[in-house]
Amino acid sequence: MHEVGTGSGAISLALLSERPDLRLTASDLSPEAAEAARENAERLGIDLEISVAEGLPEDVLKDDVYMVIANLPYVTDETIFDRSPEIRREPRIAVTGACGSDGLGVIRGLIEETPSGWKLAMEHDTHHGSAMREMLRDATTLPDYMGDDRVTVGIAP
Repeated sequence: MHEVGTGSGAISLALLSERPDLRLTASDLSPEAAEAARENAERLGIDLEISVAEGLPEDVLKDDVYMVIANLPYVTDETIFDRSPEIRREPRIAVTGACGSDGLGVIRGLIEETPSGWKLAMEHDTHHGSAMREMLRDATTLPDYMGDDRVTVGIAP
C-alpha cells in the first residue's frame, strides 16, 4: 500500500499504529511535509518509508502495490474562503494545488497515472462522490462522521 500526499503522515501513521503488519510507504511532493512525516514517525517509533515525489514514485510503480490511498487537494481557489479559517493556515499547495475549477484536477491526475486494476481510496469534497464513482471502476463512496460523501474506494480504469 502507498499513500500519495502524506503531509504530516497522519493517515499512514494511524494505519500502521493499528496494523503494524501492513506494508505501507508514503510520499509527498513537499520536502518539508516529508520531513515532518519522518519526524512524526520517529517520535511515534513507527517505521515508515517516506519519499519526496509528485504522484506515484517510480519505485512504487515497480513494487507489488495493491492499493493507493490519498487525501489530495480538492478545494478550489474560488471556494477556499467559504471554508473554515483553519484551512487557510495550511500551505496553499496542500489545499488547492492544481485542482482546477471543479476541484478534481490533482485527484484526476493521480487516477490517470495509477496502473489499471490497482485499488484506490481517495478523500474528496462532499459533492465529488458522483464524479469519483464515474472515474473509478466498481467504486463505492463512504460517508464521514457527519454523513457526507467523503472517501471513494474503487479500481483504477
